[in-house]
Amino acid sequence: PIDHRNWYQRTILKKINSLPNVKYKGKLEPQEVVPTLQRYKAVLVPSLAAEMAPLIILEANKLRIPVIASDVPGSKELIENNDCGIIFTYASATALVNKIEAIHYGRVTLNFNPFINDFSTVAQQHIELYAK
Repeated sequence: PIDHRNWYQRTILKKINSLPNVKYKGKLEPQEVVPTLQRYKAVLVPSLAAEMAPLIILEANKLRIPVIASDVPGSKELIENNDCGIIFTYASATALVNKIEAIHYGRVTLNFNPFINDFSTVAQQHIELYAK
């Protein structure tokens, strides 16, 4: 059997520094987030497991920067429901490359809606969900 976590790290993370147009930023300090995001064409969120509501998606949406995220729960719903990026199939390098090219070559039209996809709105949705 294939261990997808190891495969993913070998094919993406270990080679990332050799790519001239992709920069892995690691953990950013709060004051670095906005200036860093503004320098790039898209944000890649290749999650390995379900996310609740990744703040990076909310931050990028507010700045009108597309997000390319794996199809894990949480990321997928934020992006699909609010049209602020595109989803790729988890552990598929081909799917990831296709989505990066779609953003790079302007093959997608996104309708950023910071009022629907902001922290307060998403937090309220979670409160209502858990109240049920």
